[in-house]
Amino acid sequence: MDNTTDTVPPKSSIFHVCYLCFLILAIIIGNSLVLVLIRLNRRLHSPTFYFLGNLSFAELLIGVGFVPLYTAAVLEGRWRFGKTMCRAHAFVVTSSVNASLITLCVVSVDRFLDIRDPLRYFGRMTKRRSAMIIFCIWAHSLFWAAMPLVDWGEISFDNNTKTCRPDFAASGISNRVYAALLVVFGFAIPSLVTGYCHIKIYQMAKEQTRKIAKISVRKDFTSGHVQEDIVLTFHPRKERKAHKTILIIIGAFVVCWLPYSIGTSWKLATGHALELYWFANVGLTLALTNSSLNPLIYTLRDRRVRMGFMKLVCGERYRKKLSGKFLAVEL
Repeated sequence: MDNTTDTVPPKSSIFHVCYLCFLILAIIIGNSLVLVLIRLNRRLHSPTFYFLGNLSFAELLIGVGFVPLYTAAVLEGRWRFGKTMCRAHAFVVTSSVNASLITLCVVSVDRFLDIRDPLRYFGRMTKRRSAMIIFCIWAHSLFWAAMPLVDWGEISFDNNTKTCRPDFAASGISNRVYAALLVVFGFAIPSLVTGYCHIKIYQMAKEQTRKIAKISVRKDFTSGHVQEDIVLTFHPRKERKAHKTILIIIGAFVVCWLPYSIGTSWKLATGHALELYWFANVGLTLALTNSSLNPLIYTLRDRRVRMGFMKLVCGERYRKKLSGKFLAVEL
């Protein structure tokens, strides 16, 4: 494992470390509050919020098990924790990121099924079934993260970021197969399913709005047999808002992980990493930033979450005072 120290401009390094320290606090505090809120608020005891809670748990693992070691590596300009911690470091990031992406895929499928057939959805998507899905998400993620520990696949040391991760340009047919399958089952298939679900959701929402926008209701009055048309307008506001929130979460994930994914895809295709210090570190830092965004998105987009956060942080007394100021902003 290469521990070569690169020369980094002091001001850039200090700023980078300060930002990562802030990121650690934001990830841990934000996602912990989401988990506590879902646990305590019965109104959030639904499959969709269970899946979002699972997403927060995966991101919390990144904040606890990956970002602090990355921060220390940036601060010292080298990896000083040994080979065992390097492998553990790669295990944490692989399992957590994979669980996040699969969970986003599951949330998209969940929304698709809910909109396509609401009655059947509420009958089938029980708490027990939600728990089984979450178990399968982690079984899938831990499987791919653990394989390099038993010599299927390799873990490499990235000399630009001074971190450890799966080697997507590993030598040997077996290791190359592992890297390819990890990309297919851990990234490509979940991304395609997520995209398909949201295309279908958009099509169904457009079709439902067209059909239900104007409903003629005839009332037959016995006196004189008078008939009149009453035009009702359907506004699926909650459904549209929930779908838009999920799209924002997925969009933030794509934007934050895009530079890092480009570097990984380049290495998988060419067998060589992009030897650019700034690109590697900006890409990784931006990807890690995504783990702090979802609690902010929930707060801005969902009134129940916003109220719950106010109650947890400020207490019931101050929540009532603040609610009048902030809850009027309903995006």
